[in-house]
Amino acid sequence: MEVDRPTQIFLSRFPDTVTREAERLRTAGAVKQMFGGQSYIHARVEDGSDVYQITLKRTVSGWEWTVQGPADQYPAAVCAVMQERIALGDALPESPNETNGQSLTERLEAKLERPLAPHEDVFVEKLEKRYRRYLLEQKLFETDLIRLNPKWQVESYDPITLWPEPPRDIVEFWNYIAAAFEKKKLPVPKFMEAISNREQ
Repeated sequence: MEVDRPTQIFLSRFPDTVTREAERLRTAGAVKQMFGGQSYIHARVEDGSDVYQITLKRTVSGWEWTVQGPADQYPAAVCAVMQERIALGDALPESPNETNGQSLTERLEAKLERPLAPHEDVFVEKLEKRYRRYLLEQKLFETDLIRLNPKWQVESYDPITLWPEPPRDIVEFWNYIAAAFEKKKLPVPKFMEAISNREQ
């Protein structure tokens, strides 16, 4: 990928020590669940037990970032995300629906041994939108769940937490939601049973 001027300026803000640490993180495969487009990038960076949720947005004044996670070493995590973005080039996924190089649709179709039906595609698309928004905002609302199951009753407009620790990918995200549906005795789409894990 050809590095444009705003990206060059962004990377030049980091001293050599941070750039080297960023390269170590990237080489170690610490940059996960990365997706985005021309004007924004989102990724999770795992450095040992430290986990950072990083969003980069391109504004008129250049690239800006937000980070959620431990305060120490986050500049290296931010720099690693941009380095990975450059390395991926046109292969940067637009959506965070991949696990181990497979999209959620591909994973489901492999498990079911058939293509998804149109109504199943619609459900998967709704789930992907909810997951993408969760990654960007780090929040989940009951209004998100009602879009996946209209029988879910909205009792609050505050963010909710369905998990003891944040989901690492869209499959984990779904399994937490499926468990919440079952707890309220709400039906789960039969085709989604192919990736549901009751042990979670």
